[in-house]
Amino acid sequence: GHMVQNKTGTVSYKVHKQVSKPKENGIKVEHTHEPLVSQEVWDAVQRLDNHPSKGRSGQRWQQWTSGWRNWKSWWSPPMRTR
Repeated sequence: GHMVQNKTGTVSYKVHKQVSKPKENGIKVEHTHEPLVSQEVWDAVQRLDNHPSKGRSGQRWQQWTSGWRNWKSWWSPPMRTR
């Protein structure tokens, strides 16, 4: 398995907000642990996942997830009765 470090960081030691860092600043270390799936299976799934009509980049996926992104606007907690 591979590991990528330094993907996010804080603005300063006083402000604990997480910010994304540029990909070129990331540190990739390969073969750090036993892989959970083979590299061939991983590559095949990534190809399917990025396909315009089948994967997450497809319009159907974006339509399906758009409602879940704004779940606070349509979900209300159950009313309490005594």
